[in-house]
Amino acid sequence: MAGGLLLGCATCAGAGGDRAVIEGADLVGDWGNGAGARLHIAADHTANGSGLRHAVPDRSCPTEVSAARWEFFAPQGPRKPEDSLWPAKGDSFGLDLAPGICSVFVAVQRDDDGYDLCLVMDPDQTCTDEELLRRLPTPSG
Repeated sequence: MAGGLLLGCATCAGAGGDRAVIEGADLVGDWGNGAGARLHIAADHTANGSGLRHAVPDRSCPTEVSAARWEFFAPQGPRKPEDSLWPAKGDSFGLDLAPGICSVFVAVQRDDDGYDLCLVMDPDQTCTDEELLRRLPTPSG
């Protein structure tokens, strides 16, 4: 049984590929997974979503959100006066799903299928392939 646990963890660690920096403009849009999680990220640093229990491994987080906020983590080191309040890109960001109740860490990763998002409670956690959010196709019409 211990061998099975090690194999399972090794599989989880590789889900989603390597950490990647994403521009804010590339992050904006609709993301989801096959289990039914949906997350819309807007350019004004708001977000909304549904079915998030299929992406966030914590029972205290709401599964439906209409007024979430997101923000790239600022790079470490001194800030210059010309730096904007909101970093324009990053490899991770904070997503406040419910003020005072649930904030998650979102790691941006990239693999052969493109960018994906891993929503976790702790930056040391990983996602399974089923939990990863991937860019949803833009509806044509």
